[in-house]
Amino acid sequence: MKVYKANLNNINDIVNIYNLAVDHMYNENNTNQWQKNNDKFIPSITKYIEENNFYVVKENEEIIGFFAMIFGIDKSYNDIRSGKWANDDPYVTIHKIASKYYQKGIASFILNYVSETAKEKSIYNIRIDTHKD
Repeated sequence: MKVYKANLNNINDIVNIYNLAVDHMYNENNTNQWQKNNDKFIPSITKYIEENNFYVVKENEEIIGFFAMIFGIDKSYNDIRSGKWANDDPYVTIHKIASKYYQKGIASFILNYVSETAKEKSIYNIRIDTHKD
């Protein structure tokens, strides 16, 4: 597996994986996290791509996963209602992570990639969540 910066030509593959993930979540009765509506997803992904914060995972030239990796303050984490972060040190945030198959290892691969990329910038904290709720 290899990671590449996503571009607008990847949108169809990204949306297809998103729809597979949404179908899986709905089958598991998780209907709040991602919606069966691309009207919000596509502009969100397009913005991440234009800001150079969105990545695809390829295997044998096929896109099998994606994620957003953002360095710097993430306003989604300004208001934590329960709990707290271990520290206020710089961090990288992962959003919109999904994969095409139930193949084991894609999430670990992405987390390792993000971790190594962050370490190159002397950042040792990763923030990730599953839903704003």
